[in-house]
Amino acid sequence: MRVFLECYPCFLRQALDCAKISSADPKIHKKALDAVMKKLLSFDYDSTPPRIARGVYDDLKRITGNPDPYCKVRKEDNLKMLSLYEKLKERVDRDEESLRAALRLAAAGNIIDSGAGKREEYRLNGGFEYILREAPAEEEIGEIMDRLKNSSSLLYLGDNSGEILLDRILIEKIREEYPSLEVIYAVRGAPVINDAILEDAAAVGMYKACSVIDNGDSSPGTDIEHCSEEFREVYEKAGMIISKGQGNYETLSGSMDPRIFYLLVAKCPVIARDLNTSQGTLIARRAIN
Repeated sequence: MRVFLECYPCFLRQALDCAKISSADPKIHKKALDAVMKKLLSFDYDSTPPRIARGVYDDLKRITGNPDPYCKVRKEDNLKMLSLYEKLKERVDRDEESLRAALRLAAAGNIIDSGAGKREEYRLNGGFEYILREAPAEEEIGEIMDRLKNSSSLLYLGDNSGEILLDRILIEKIREEYPSLEVIYAVRGAPVINDAILEDAAAVGMYKACSVIDNGDSSPGTDIEHCSEEFREVYEKAGMIISKGQGNYETLSGSMDPRIFYLLVAKCPVIARDLNTSQGTLIARRAIN
């Protein structure tokens, strides 16, 4: 998905949020905004938002002197969700359609997103529980199950910290239903916003559920051109791909790859429009309909 004009003020909001997390100095905040405005002028209109975000956050890390501004946020997200693990796992197992319940839970967890500016909404509205109760949903669960049944391997592209615990629950349920399926979970190659990295995968016990790799890139998405050779090899060989979250959708939606299924909450109006749905919808959708 290419960048839209509505994305530009969002980048500026993210820059100010990041600068304030990193420093109390208004001069640093101003310097960060100036750098991002200059950066935005240099990008081609056909770029994806995560590709632009890579450059934006590289500048923010340099200006603030903080290589991982959201480190504390990620740890808090992971600890909070990990404390709910047994309760949520039991809830999924109790459901008559437990795999569907796990898919919905994982998709709803995408509300835990610092980049989309939804953290306050997440906190006040009960987060993923609110999404599960109140949000409209577009669920192609049958197609996802059919693909799982007929694939030998699954590459699961993670998104944010916190919600990674819900990804673990889904992967455990998938492996329970399809024990011969090889599952690999991919995280970002370097800290960016509150996106999950290897440290977060370890924190929530993802290694107990499946193999874990990083994609070798610092964008908040899966920008294949900039990913490592190791990751690209895994990506090309995957029989099925679950793409979690908005950033992965933004980088992969143009590929029209029939192996890809998107799990996310359409939190921003631009992505909702691109998906031809309403903002706030829970999405479990195949790339090609």
